Amino acid sequence: MSGALDGICAEKSLRDAIVEGCVGETIAALVAQAQLRGATEPEALSALTRIAADEERHAGLAWRFVAWALKEHPSLRGVAGRCFADALSRAPAALVVEAGVDANAWRAWGRLGADEHAAAVREALSEVIAPCAKALMLGEPVGRSVAGRSLSEVT
Repeated sequence: MSGALDGICAEKSLRDAIVEGCVGETIAALVAQAQLRGATEPEALSALTRIAADEERHAGLAWRFVAWALKEHPSLRGVAGRCFADALSRAPAALVVEAGVDANAWRAWGRLGADEHAAAVREALSEVIAPCAKALMLGEPVGRSVAGRSLSEVT
């Protein structure tokens, strides 16, 4: 374990939490919720229920960490703002759907088509991540629900 945390600084930790947690885990949570809404296979429903809850907890932890970090290190507010702006301006990677896939079977197992996946990601970015990031940048608490989407208590 010697040296495992060498080179870790508040700025890097903040950036990583924003990119991987606030953005990545929030998107993963909302995509999993969208997958869960369409799934009908019992095994898929069970797995996606756990996955959606886990991703939501991970996202909540990241949002809480960023809120704490900005409170403890207000000088990093500009870094956080730029990091959120960069993440929100990037187009998410397109989901590739194999040709010949049975769309109904795919959906029953909780898989989203490319358009559905892209819509879930866009919705996560515009209806959850952007408003939460704005609230954090203003020093406001980010609540349990944003735009009708639930997230774990984050501040």
